[in-house]
Amino acid sequence: MARVSTQPAEEQPLVRAGKRLTGSVRARGPKRETLVHFWREHGLALLAYLLVSLVVTWPLARDFSTLLLSDGGDARNNLWAFWHLHLWARGDDPLLYTSLLYYPYGISLWLHGVGPVIGLFALPFWRFGPEAAYNGALLVGLVLTGYFTYRLTRGLHFARDVALFTGTLLMTSAMVLAGLWGHPEKVFLGALPLTALALHHALDPKRRVGWTAATGLALLVTLLTSGYQFVFAVLMVGFFGVAIGLATPPAERRTVLARAAIVGTSALLFVGPALYAIYRATRDPHLLLTAREQAALPSLHPDLLQFFLPAGHSALFGSVDAQVSGRYTDITYGIETAVALPWVGIFLCLFAVLRKAGQARRWFGFTLFCILFALGPSLKVLGQTRFMDSALSLPLPFQSLTALPGLDFMRAPGRFMQIGFIGFAVTASYGLAALARRFPRYRQGLIAGALVLVLLQSWPRAWPQEALPTPPVFYEELAQDGERYGVFDIPVKQKEGMGYEWELVTTSLLFQTYQMTHEKGIAAGFISRGYGGYPEPFPFMLRRETNVASGLLVNGSSPSPYADAQRQLAGKGYRYVVWHRELFPGSAGQATAQQFVQGAFGGQASVWEDERSAVYEVTESAVSAPPVTTLALGDNWLSTSTPYRAPSPATLTLESPREQRALLRLMPGVLHDPQSPLAPGLGTRGVLTVQVGESFSTSLEVEAYKVAAVPLLLPEGNHPISLTLQAGNFRASDYGGEDALEWSFELYWLDLQTLEDGVFPVDIWVNGSPQGLDSTVTAFYGSGWYTSEGTMRWSGSPSELVVYSDTEREAQVMLLPTLIYAPNAENSLGSQGELLVSANSSAPQRVTLQGSQPTTASVTLQPGWNTVMLSLEAGAFQPTGDDVRILSFAVSRVEILTR
Repeated sequence: MARVSTQPAEEQPLVRAGKRLTGSVRARGPKRETLVHFWREHGLALLAYLLVSLVVTWPLARDFSTLLLSDGGDARNNLWAFWHLHLWARGDDPLLYTSLLYYPYGISLWLHGVGPVIGLFALPFWRFGPEAAYNGALLVGLVLTGYFTYRLTRGLHFARDVALFTGTLLMTSAMVLAGLWGHPEKVFLGALPLTALALHHALDPKRRVGWTAATGLALLVTLLTSGYQFVFAVLMVGFFGVAIGLATPPAERRTVLARAAIVGTSALLFVGPALYAIYRATRDPHLLLTAREQAALPSLHPDLLQFFLPAGHSALFGSVDAQVSGRYTDITYGIETAVALPWVGIFLCLFAVLRKAGQARRWFGFTLFCILFALGPSLKVLGQTRFMDSALSLPLPFQSLTALPGLDFMRAPGRFMQIGFIGFAVTASYGLAALARRFPRYRQGLIAGALVLVLLQSWPRAWPQEALPTPPVFYEELAQDGERYGVFDIPVKQKEGMGYEWELVTTSLLFQTYQMTHEKGIAAGFISRGYGGYPEPFPFMLRRETNVASGLLVNGSSPSPYADAQRQLAGKGYRYVVWHRELFPGSAGQATAQQFVQGAFGGQASVWEDERSAVYEVTESAVSAPPVTTLALGDNWLSTSTPYRAPSPATLTLESPREQRALLRLMPGVLHDPQSPLAPGLGTRGVLTVQVGESFSTSLEVEAYKVAAVPLLLPEGNHPISLTLQAGNFRASDYGGEDALEWSFELYWLDLQTLEDGVFPVDIWVNGSPQGLDSTVTAFYGSGWYTSEGTMRWSGSPSELVVYSDTEREAQVMLLPTLIYAPNAENSLGSQGELLVSANSSAPQRVTLQGSQPTTASVTLQPGWNTVMLSLEAGAFQPTGDDVRILSFAVSRVEILTR
């Protein structure tokens, strides 16, 4: 009589061609498997999972090459990553770095959420277009998720029909299907079951030691699939390593420990270089890496209730989720909280645990382990995270995990169910196998029924789709030249300005979509771990369009902040500016784009134009164009039209082509003065500190509505100029007023006078001639002076001349006066007066001003900047009418004599 095995069928060693695959005899399959066996073991499962995939992803198959399966979120982002891998396969770009974003600086792709493995799935479909490539990657990833789970289950000695159920349960789980909204790394979980299979075989003394190397290789594949999945895989290896070690008989424990050590060494050899490359990528100081603030958002944390509700995308039961969760606040179903466990799976898991089926309790424990992390930093039940009269919260391990070095990127705890669903599916399979053994006559019906119940609950509604935007025709022409250069797309965002912020990042995703046509570099980019600001910003992108206002001047004029844009673009290898006129119609961003075109290109004609866009070429002459000094409002300004109002410190953005001398002239309005009786917290006098970059700082006394001047040493490059009032900031409400806004001072106008462009006051001469760039002595009008009126310039009293000398020297200041304040004369104007002159706080000397006659005073100039004070003994007067100036004397010319 034949011997009947008492071992459960699903845990018996597999038999192939009459030979045991496990047991005391080393597994040896036949040298050549028959086609029939291959079909039964592999082909049938792949076909079944393909059919399931086509159905649950509908309408993907219908619009395979025309529409993306996407909710309009991250699908384009990940499509770009697939396209970059396509470039690498063609030999046109490195594998995990690109200069095509943030051109020409570039950015590492080691930190992108979707690794190159999934991009490989898209490669065969690129010939049919980007939509087909993306949809094809989803389809292949979903099929392989089911198939590799099937291989794991077969490796755990389950029969084919139960293994088919396991793969189907995982590939239709809530987290996997929710990934179809735009997260392909959730659709493909295949590397995780492969890692689990390799680990179990590696720690089995009856298996070949080569499985230890396979475990390291599987971990590398997991890392190159998703950083999240790699963390999950490491935790899984640790969990099962400990569990298997504890369950191993003492006689075999040393062998298992040795195998575990080899697994660790193998993992280090395979994964170590990649982890080092990731570490190096994180050292870029421009990267924005942390996600802890986002991790604190309640909308990213699953509620305990959501594990037992049907998935929100379920066609039959999704309304149940909406009705139940809608009763409670802070319960949100979405791509990060898709953690619903199928009811039939829950039943099968409980049945397996109660029946103590095989290793069900180990896998069930792993499932609970993952659920514990998936719940987030603290327990949330029915929308509440605090209990016992809102005084108590229950912290969970996720918070401690993300506090570890290198793991603060993990912002979505629900993603732990990517690995948790694998444990759940395997545990449920133990229950299904036990149920089939309990009722062997109904085996096929039980397995088929379980499949039907899983599919009924998980069956999704039709998925949303997205059409890729049609790129400008001009981009198709650019694709033909094969060169690598930059294309600058505008508007960069819907809001005013070109500064770096989240809206610019999201808008650049549209330009990345266009980039797949022209294949040139663009100025920004949207990847999972991008920059917190431009790594090498164009100076014009740090400015505000409102700086065009006449109150902010350089050398007496208010040029466009984009006047130097062509030279800056050309210097970084940009060849074209493309103005997308159909984007954000009527928005502030479109107004910015128009200002940019006018300021950068003036009357230059476009090289290509249609109703959607206009293209301007960055000319070669722009590279050699002389750089100019530019100034713009920076941070902390509360108003962007005169009078500018700001708290301290407020900054200006300076771009200086070289280290140079300059004079900053400004007229403040009212200032914070705690002691002033004029208004709550406001006065007319104060001390203003001016700091340029990190190296130069000086202070000056200022008075409201009077011109003040301070000499500066401007360093080369882009630097902030900060203005800080010594009295600090105030709120009128603190002094009994009504305004609660904090501020410090007002500024009516500011003029930065520099030497770089040869811009000198035409009515200040040196040694008988107008000033030049080669002058060893230069002079500017300081505080107290007014704008030239053609033949003369008025001064208040006191007033300043600011004189630069390269060495110490004796000099004379010569004035050619025209009008002089005389209190007793008719109209208060006379032809003579006494003037006090001092240099650098020296004792003043008295000289007589005589109308139309040169008047000289001797001064000693120190090396560097010198301040020459001029004060008329008679004082000053205010003209009648609307003229609010305070006038003392007028001159037709000032001259500095050094010989």
